[in-house]
Amino acid sequence: MLISSTINGIDYLVLIPEAMRIQERDSKKSSQKFINFFIYLYGSIGLLLIISVLVSPVFFYSFFSKFNTDLLRENYKLLYIGSIIISFQLLNSLLSALLASYKYFTISILSGLINAVFSITFTIVLHNKIGITGTLLGVSLGYIINFILLIYVLKKFQGWNFFNIGWMKNTKVWKNIALMQVNILPVLVRNYLVIYIITGMNKGAITSINLAQTIAGIPEIFILSQIMAVVGIKFSELNAKRDFIKTNYILQHLATLLFIIIIPISITMAVCSKEIISLALHRGNFNSSASTLTSLCFFYFSLLLPTKIFDTIFTRLFTAFQIYGLSTLIAFIAHVIITTIIYFGITYFKLEGYFTALIFGYAFIMPVVFYLIMKFRFKEMNIKTLIKNFFLFFIIMVIVCFSAIKIKEYLYFYSVVNIIIIAAFSFSAVFVLSYFMVDVKFIIEYLQSIRKKVGQFNK
Repeated sequence: MLISSTINGIDYLVLIPEAMRIQERDSKKSSQKFINFFIYLYGSIGLLLIISVLVSPVFFYSFFSKFNTDLLRENYKLLYIGSIIISFQLLNSLLSALLASYKYFTISILSGLINAVFSITFTIVLHNKIGITGTLLGVSLGYIINFILLIYVLKKFQGWNFFNIGWMKNTKVWKNIALMQVNILPVLVRNYLVIYIITGMNKGAITSINLAQTIAGIPEIFILSQIMAVVGIKFSELNAKRDFIKTNYILQHLATLLFIIIIPISITMAVCSKEIISLALHRGNFNSSASTLTSLCFFYFSLLLPTKIFDTIFTRLFTAFQIYGLSTLIAFIAHVIITTIIYFGITYFKLEGYFTALIFGYAFIMPVVFYLIMKFRFKEMNIKTLIKNFFLFFIIMVIVCFSAIKIKEYLYFYSVVNIIIIAAFSFSAVFVLSYFMVDVKFIIEYLQSIRKKVGQFNK
């Protein structure tokens, strides 16, 4: 994940926008040639990683983690599987982004669903027999099936010619890639430190984090990613017209709508973290200790979910409008600060310190960063209202979350019933508070228009 996230960071930010411009300016054939260069480049990097692991698996993984070398030697077969996963992660991410640019938005849903289903299913079914090997086999099989599916869709529906290749000589693209890597560098260092330190903690910490992150990421896959795939293309169209008024309108209303949807989901997942993890994973050899640790990780990842809204929206906005330079410098400084906070948090307070620092960074530091970038690069847009609404939604989330925790103390039903009750309360409370604290008239007007259309249809 550390390697793939570093490389794949340029997919949506640089490669896909450039491919779309090439297709509009030149031809689809030229665009295919451009993307094919990076498909083969990613494949070559993946193959190089596999060869490196085959030659010296223990050295390769001990460089990125704090795992005991004797333990790595005992489980060398797992290391081989891990290298395969990394290779397919690189390719699948690029291919999914490519298909999203052609408005195949459901592909990323299906891709994420396949990965989640296979990893969770293999963990439940095989954990008591082969342990973590089952999880890795499920993940690797999911990635392989995804790769085949993505290739098939490109060839079948886009007539993609994977043999149309050539050297990529555009210096502007390489410059933008370099700027993105500068921006990603602090994130890379942070992820490296987290993996390195956590692997030296209690046994199973990394597994618990990965499982919790996979389950907590499902709303992001099904809601955020799909909506932003569509909105990202709309932002690109608005950039071509330099229509800042419409961009500001979409930005304000989209953020409000997503907060109203995501916050109740986040609260339900966090408050009912133990029940959800127990229902999903408490099978076979997945004992109570592992379940408790995974529930803790799931609790924090759930609370982190609303912060992904700002991160995702502004990333797509900056990508569409090709905002680099000063914005890269500001983001770089912010990520250095977050990395420093996380390092001290995880060093002195272990997992709780890591998650608390992560939430603080993305809930407070990143909004300030986005505000500064928008202030300097988007002077035509009203960002103050958006930032104000963000902190109002933060207050709403705190109020509803603590209320839900209190309500749950008096619930003694089956786990599923408790989850449904907390979800119903969270959605109702968030919408009611939003109605009085934030401007949600556009949502009410939209719902009223739907009701009128339904009424006319029934007549």
